[in-house]
Amino acid sequence: MKTRGTDLPKVTICVPICNVELFIGRCVESLMQQTYDNLEFIFVNDCTPDKSMEVLLEILNHYPQRKNQVRIINLPQNKGIAFARNLAIDTATSEYIAYVDSDDWIEKDAIEVLVTKQQKNNADLVFGNCSVHYPNGEIKEGRENLFSKTDPLEYILKNTHNYHIWGHLIKKELYTKNNVKCKIGVNVGEDMQTLPRLCYFAKNYVTIDRVIYHYNKCNPHSCGQGKKDFSWFKHLVESYDIFYDFFNKLGITKYTEILHQSKNDFLYRSMRVAVIERCKDAYQLIKSELIKHETLYPKYKFLDLRHILKKNYSIYYLFLKCFRS
Repeated sequence: MKTRGTDLPKVTICVPICNVELFIGRCVESLMQQTYDNLEFIFVNDCTPDKSMEVLLEILNHYPQRKNQVRIINLPQNKGIAFARNLAIDTATSEYIAYVDSDDWIEKDAIEVLVTKQQKNNADLVFGNCSVHYPNGEIKEGRENLFSKTDPLEYILKNTHNYHIWGHLIKKELYTKNNVKCKIGVNVGEDMQTLPRLCYFAKNYVTIDRVIYHYNKCNPHSCGQGKKDFSWFKHLVESYDIFYDFFNKLGITKYTEILHQSKNDFLYRSMRVAVIERCKDAYQLIKSELIKHETLYPKYKFLDLRHILKKNYSIYYLFLKCFRS
């Protein structure tokens, strides 16, 4: 594959930055060393309080050949990941977008692999595979092809908690032509707000099995890894509702059949996490949402009785153990 010149599509790599001083070095090195050349890098400094930007600038100095491809946007105050991602889309000058979180990293040929797949299939969306790195040193090397047994959109509707916006190649027009944006200020579960809609609007999407992205779960400052308070759960539910409402309003039976049961599962999982985090207010919020949903759609309440009873038992056990201790 020819990786130089402008005969291949330009790709913007969007990187929001906040509280990643210990990890951003590895991330930026992996970006600067990409074998694909027709790139634009947008680093959004979300008013990071640590030395993340100093590390970024130091590493960029070692790659002068990339200087004209790099744009750094410094926000005057912390706006959150949703705002940062919207801003990157608004300012990108490329045909395709790729997201990399600043505490993660990618393989040196990640963009080349994604673009090669896109070119062969004329795809609007290319889904990459990832490995997951845990604090105890465990590494899950890739994951089963998520779409091997079903349509990608149907999989996402059923399993939004398992999918992320990073590690993929996305045609920018999917955002701009369909007004797909994150809701500013809702910074938990923001991938749920956008990825299902992007998949819905895409005319063609493909997957690759090879690991090209490394998801780092070792950053204690990461939104998904830190302590979860009421606001965290409130934003998570709001993100889910944005995704749910969009597809529910379409009135397409095959989607709504999936959605109503999927929302039950999502709320049960969220209740369990609220108990583990000892967040009583969040537990009550999610419980009330579950009651409302099951009242509106009672036929989905017991689609899988054994599964639901098992979850109810787990929630009750944790409630006794944690809330009353």
